[in-house]
Amino acid sequence: MSKHTEFENVLEKQNRQIKLLTLIILPIFITINIYWMYHSRHYAFRASQVFNDTNLNLDVCVEGTKRILNKIPESLLLTDDLISYLKSNKFSDFNLEGFDKKDFLRAELINNDECKLVFKEFDGFQDTLVSLKILLKKDSSFPFEYKVSNYSELILARDEITQIKKGEEL
Repeated sequence: MSKHTEFENVLEKQNRQIKLLTLIILPIFITINIYWMYHSRHYAFRASQVFNDTNLNLDVCVEGTKRILNKIPESLLLTDDLISYLKSNKFSDFNLEGFDKKDFLRAELINNDECKLVFKEFDGFQDTLVSLKILLKKDSSFPFEYKVSNYSELILARDEITQIKKGEEL
């Protein structure tokens, strides 16, 4: 055999090995990509303000509070500890039927990790103003960087109540 024929045989053998390797790797690569596509989390909110270009902390505060008031334990917006607390208390902190019966009047940031929400609660006889201080937890692993971690009721100052009833901005 000539050197040229030997070189040709070696080249053909290496080409077959490369083709075989490609045929083995390609299905594995396709399978991994399909698995990743269908098993990765994709988040979507219908008609939500969460995706605005503004600070997400205020949007997460409002949307998370809506979930609490509507008794929807949303893990994208609420920490696991808060969800456990709400479930163990059966959401008994609030006697609210549906969010559409309440009226958010004010949402403002106190600082980056706290916000204040004021809304109306109708107890059957009259509207009552309720103010909540919402604590946020920041972590880059959260889908929206923030989650609602705690809440407490605030007492509104008399001038604040007057301003809200008149419809003025704070």
